[in-house]
Amino acid sequence: MFQLNCTTKSCTPALNWKIASLWADCPPGYFEPPQGFYVQVSVSDPDEAERIFRALAENGKVKMAIAQTFWSVRFGMLVDQFGKLWMVNCDQVA
Repeated sequence: MFQLNCTTKSCTPALNWKIASLWADCPPGYFEPPQGFYVQVSVSDPDEAERIFRALAENGKVKMAIAQTFWSVRFGMLVDQFGKLWMVNCDQVA
């Protein structure tokens, strides 16, 4: 399950995975737009990859639509509504 709990200035993904992720706003005057990196979410179910992609893309900008690639069952890139860069990947099923 992937939920996106957002306020006007911050976005905290609630991940039902075995990882922890901490996100915080910068103090006034210290914010710089992220450059040169994406946060990648990898899952093993194509439907889950598409659901996560749609949730993150809402009010954002799709850079590469989620689709099958030569290395992945599903892969897509986007910028969310807060300017964060994301890649969603679904590994090949053996």
